[in-house]
Amino acid sequence: MHNDAGELDKLLQEKSVSLDTCPEMPLANVFAKWRGLPSGQEQELLGSFDHGSGGYLEYIMRYAARALYGLDHVDVAAEQGVTIRTVRNADYREVTLQDAQGAPLLRFAAVYGFRNIQNLVRKMKTGRAQYHYVEVMACPSGCVNGGGQLRPPESIAAKEWFARVDALYRAVPGQWPEENADVAHVYAHWLGEPGSAAARKALHTSYRAIEEANVNPLAVKW
Repeated sequence: MHNDAGELDKLLQEKSVSLDTCPEMPLANVFAKWRGLPSGQEQELLGSFDHGSGGYLEYIMRYAARALYGLDHVDVAAEQGVTIRTVRNADYREVTLQDAQGAPLLRFAAVYGFRNIQNLVRKMKTGRAQYHYVEVMACPSGCVNGGGQLRPPESIAAKEWFARVDALYRAVPGQWPEENADVAHVYAHWLGEPGSAAARKALHTSYRAIEEANVNPLAVKW
């Protein structure tokens, strides 16, 4: 997601640049594929299936369902193979993968907005919420509604504008990362295989909790 679209639009206006008059340039292969047309070959822009907020959850659920349980055709966006439950509002959802008897195999959550995130943290600290994976975004409705995005015209309600933007992202044809030839090339020539030492060093990160320091504010020298 590009959360600085609003700044880019402002810059184009300041420079009196119209995208309609800019020449088209070839797409980078990693973002495109060639398709055959009667007139010859043409590049087609590709996105990913994780179009906006919730996309990482959707991809990881699909991948984990297949890799861990051999379940294909899981599609969170289409509510196929999973159960989705709204917890408090549309910005706090639980996504559960179940076996044939209805027992939960994986439980994920998508949580947006600081208030919902705070509620989630409190529930997890007290053991009232247990998830295998949680995707959080500070912006209500996710990053498609982020502060850096284009602002809606005054005649369009924010909720309608958000729905339009989300629909545009989902209208772009997508491909899974493991099906991308350029990604496969990088692994073959640089990283070896997913999860290798080289891949973990280049692509993975880790987190640690920062302990609160018990400092007497009256003893601090300014």
